[in-house]
Amino acid sequence: MVVPTFKELICKIQILTFFRIMSSLGRTHIKQKPDLGANVFLKLTDNVV
Repeated sequence: MVVPTFKELICKIQILTFFRIMSSLGRTHIKQKPDLGANVFLKLTDNVV
């Protein structure tokens, strides 16, 4: 059994916490403004074409 070092353990915890925060922010953003992403995508593609 390999025991992780303190530095590796802290890094893993930080990465997991970061992904949890980003996923919760993404869910709240989608709930508040469901059409924003589609509108921005359409505007960007219209400018390119």
